[in-house]
Amino acid sequence: MKEILAVRVLRQVKEVLDGEGTPFWLESGALLGAVRKGKFISWDIDIDLGTLARNNLETHMKTLAKEFCKKGFETYFSLYHNIMAMEKNGIPVQLNFWRLVDDEARTPLQYKENLLGAFLFNMVWLLLFSHSGEVNSETLNTTFKKLKFVLVKITSLIGESFKLRLAKFFCDIAKKTGNRRGLAVIPRHFFTNFSEIEFYEMKFKTPAPVEDYLTYYYGEDWRLPKRDWVYVRKDRKIISRTERIGRDWKYLKL
Repeated sequence: MKEILAVRVLRQVKEVLDGEGTPFWLESGALLGAVRKGKFISWDIDIDLGTLARNNLETHMKTLAKEFCKKGFETYFSLYHNIMAMEKNGIPVQLNFWRLVDDEARTPLQYKENLLGAFLFNMVWLLLFSHSGEVNSETLNTTFKKLKFVLVKITSLIGESFKLRLAKFFCDIAKKTGNRRGLAVIPRHFFTNFSEIEFYEMKFKTPAPVEDYLTYYYGEDWRLPKRDWVYVRKDRKIISRTERIGRDWKYLKL
């Protein structure tokens, strides 16, 4: 990511979330860079943020999506992935909506190991993501973005039960070909008490204790830069059991 553009985009995202009264925190690569160097990791490809899912999650997502669209962001959201995906000036932003369940915080994730997995998970993305908000030439400024928008609008016309069956079919094939879908699971206490950090002259919340969180998420050697590090390695704590396609995030029986 280009640092100047990333800072500008992060500032605008913060303005929208603060303006809508949505508490959020830095997570994943954004948090790691902020704690380790006080800046974005040069090879990071997006900005990761987290928030807690509300009871009226769909309404909340639609409200935020409309506000981000007003700011010129290409914006999509999914109740099945619990993610809002935005992009502006070539800087992708991912806002994860975590659910607190018993002593855990959970959010779905998927990881592609090969080209087939990338294709299949992109198909699932088109089926299960929605668009809400204004559309303008600044937002859809490439042929690819226009095509994605049209396909999302087309799939929105498909019945929900059929979309879920089709998404499950794609995910089953992906799993059989070495790709992964499951739940990211973090101990609840990291997301119920927060610290604060200054990042590019802005104040952000962080899970607390932040170093314990980074150790849990990345391992004991989180302070060492690793360009090829993969957060869903099979030995990582963050990966849980397989997740059933649906809004209720049920575990499949092993």
